[in-house]
Amino acid sequence: VVPSVGRRATVAQLRAASGVRVLHLATHTGLSARGPWLALSDGVLGADQILSESLAGGLVVLAGCASAVPEGHGMWGSLGAAFLSAGSESVLGTLWSVDDRSTHLALSRFYEESGATNPARGLARAQRALIDGGQPPSAWAPFVVFGSR
Repeated sequence: VVPSVGRRATVAQLRAASGVRVLHLATHTGLSARGPWLALSDGVLGADQILSESLAGGLVVLAGCASAVPEGHGMWGSLGAAFLSAGSESVLGTLWSVDDRSTHLALSRFYEESGATNPARGLARAQRALIDGGQPPSAWAPFVVFGSR
């Protein structure tokens, strides 16, 4: 994998990566009047664009703040739901703001626990390991997986 970092993390790079087995996006995310969005080096991509362009991956990891939080009630309307609706099998997202250190800890352990092949089991094992290691809930509780695998 050749990561697209900094100025190379562009909307075009995301479009080119659509359809990969694991799409990991460590970027700023948020909600606006137009709905959820994620920031890339050359602009902001909204949930509506993710849907209209069918941007998806087998597993999409959204390592940004509140990436699984919907505008209204229920899970539909979140950035994660947009990736599911666009064709992703599973999405890992966050329910509230996360700091970089905790996100790195949780997601490193997620991948160590085979999260790329079994996201739900990988996340559960990662969260248990963080709990057993004495990490506070803020380090493991915001992460959720939803989807079909």
